[in-house]
Amino acid sequence: MLNISKIINKFVKNANQRELEALNLTVQKINNFEAKIKKNF
Repeated sequence: MLNISKIINKFVKNANQRELEALNLTVQKINNFEAKIKKNF
């Protein structure tokens, strides 16, 4: 039997998932910036 809610949740993200993705993007930017700083020193 298909579970419709599981299928929908794969495409529609809840607020927590959206917040985690936004934070992950910020962390990636900081890590990239840190790598550039270390490279310059």
